[in-house]
Amino acid sequence: MPIFCYICPDCGWQTEDWRPRAERDVMPMCQACGGHCARDLKSEFGRHRKASCGEVVSGNAYVQPWQVKEANADLAKAGLGDCHHDREGNLHCPNRDKYLKALHHKGYANRDEIRGHHN
Repeated sequence: MPIFCYICPDCGWQTEDWRPRAERDVMPMCQACGGHCARDLKSEFGRHRKASCGEVVSGNAYVQPWQVKEANADLAKAGLGDCHHDREGNLHCPNRDKYLKALHHKGYANRDEIRGHHN
């Protein structure tokens, strides 16, 4: 799945989300102010794209809701306290770099690494 970037026009909050192309125009709600986000095409296609355009929320590193407390403690112990699982078990990380570190800590591989494309 591709990564799509979104930004809140009201407060500037940014996030990126891995989702099917068919869902790319389903705009997420802003977690900071509750407004509606818009696609951030500048971050997606910009000439000087940053390593990440904001928070990464992933269901790929999902844990069961009853495992959230233990999983968050494990992330904090590994120095990844700014990453956390929400109450549904989805992993939230402030940027792609931290997301990749959290995946490696959990023993998962990034899809691009499996394909031989290292970032």
